[in-house]
Amino acid sequence: MQTYVIFSAFGKATDYPILQSLKNRGDLKIICITARIYKRGWKNKNILTHDTFFNPMSKFSRIVRHFIRYDSIKSEKITKFILKTRFFRNIFVIPHNLRHFLALEVLKKIEPNDYVFLVDARDLIFQTSPVDIAEKLSTSNTVELHDEGKVYWRNGLTQNFHFSKVNLEWVNQLLNFSTVPNTFDMSNTIINAGCISGHSRNLITILEHTSNLLSSSQYGIATILDQAAVNVAAYNKPEFRSLFHINDNGSTVLNMCGIVDAGFSLVNGNILLDNLVVPIIHQFDRYGSYSSKNGLKMDRRDYGFIHNYDI
Repeated sequence: MQTYVIFSAFGKATDYPILQSLKNRGDLKIICITARIYKRGWKNKNILTHDTFFNPMSKFSRIVRHFIRYDSIKSEKITKFILKTRFFRNIFVIPHNLRHFLALEVLKKIEPNDYVFLVDARDLIFQTSPVDIAEKLSTSNTVELHDEGKVYWRNGLTQNFHFSKVNLEWVNQLLNFSTVPNTFDMSNTIINAGCISGHSRNLITILEHTSNLLSSSQYGIATILDQAAVNVAAYNKPEFRSLFHINDNGSTVLNMCGIVDAGFSLVNGNILLDNLVVPIIHQFDRYGSYSSKNGLKMDRRDYGFIHNYDI
């Protein structure tokens, strides 16, 4: 079983924190989804790539997205045509949504039993080896998802769709404001889309569904709907529920938008939960910085119940 880490970055090759955290992590393959213009830069960093011919973050693409989103040119037919046509989709769709389609292309090229982490690049780090994490998680034939915790750190409200207006709005837009009141349970805990993992064969099943959801939304070109797609796939399709395992915040991944009711400490640049290193940290950049030499440093504001600083 080969372990992969796949992320998207439609810009110049950069030594993102995730790459710093993956140095000397053993038998691991890293793939960057990017635009062809940046392919050589990533290759020079010994990173494999899966590229699009045109850069969806170009000024031209952003202008087109702006008019589709805010002007009268927007129509359901235009949106659906772009989302269902690979060439135009790769030019005009916002990268957050596009990565579902492109990751699906990557997964279909690797072995079905390989273990894959689909992750954010700029605000996520591995504190332990992805190969070691994969060995533990691969015994389960499920896609591993991770919630945002019980309480939102900024206002103390419960982390569900009753209280998160942003997440509810994304779900409404994904489903074209048509079926949410009747089919979506607002008490569901919010799943974060910044880290998803599983065997390639299972991730393909899920990404085929999330891609179809995005293709059917009239907001799928310009509005960030990747997290809504994951939540709707996990909660709204009974036939998929046995394929998902939703982990509590902090068990494998700490999504720092939520506060976990547990004892935290920051020791030697690593975040610990009940004296155990949390394998993956997401959204650390809201509170501090990271370097491969020193690890994490909380240099902006305290997070939750972190204590015992040793930095």
